[in-house]
Amino acid sequence: MAKQPTALECGLAILHSTFQKYAGTDGDNKTISKKELSAMLKEQLPMLAGDECVTALMETLDQDKSGTLDFMEYCVMITTLCSFASGHMPPQ
Repeated sequence: MAKQPTALECGLAILHSTFQKYAGTDGDNKTISKKELSAMLKEQLPMLAGDECVTALMETLDQDKSGTLDFMEYCVMITTLCSFASGHMPPQ
């Protein structure tokens, strides 16, 4: 019998597959463009989907000023959102 993945393993797989889903829409599966970020936020995090928020996130997260987010920059976004959310979630 195969061992079931842990909750954290499942979460990591979801984060990676979400990056791949949106990074691949413009032909470059290694980065997320501003347009792809906007689409991802509209579908996955609608409370952050406004144009001003997308622009601010892109400007803040795009550390190498390439105009796109690579996987590490995406991870910084996820980490930042997790840190913020942890202070706003009810205890379980």
